[in-house]
Amino acid sequence: MAVLVSGCGGSKKSTSQPSGNKGGTLITLANAAPSGSPDPQVNYTLQEWQFLIITHDGLVGFAHAGGKQGTKLVPDLATSIPSPTNGGKTWKFTLRSGIKF
Repeated sequence: MAVLVSGCGGSKKSTSQPSGNKGGTLITLANAAPSGSPDPQVNYTLQEWQFLIITHDGLVGFAHAGGKQGTKLVPDLATSIPSPTNGGKTWKFTLRSGIKF
């Protein structure tokens, strides 16, 4: 099982009661399937892809839309989807600027 939780806290100690602000968002992800690898190049299970798809970018991806529009391939880290050359053996991608590894 994998659980992802994040939060923030202050460094000051206080003796007064907190104001009790409400709101915020807690997102918990859990998976009962056996863990695979966090490397998307070697992991092909549906269970792991459910985590990897929200934490990793690819050269291309599917449009973030519902229905038939969600099946359209769109650039992700690439600036565009190139046409193959060399009989379909060569694909030349240009990465968008500002990417950090």
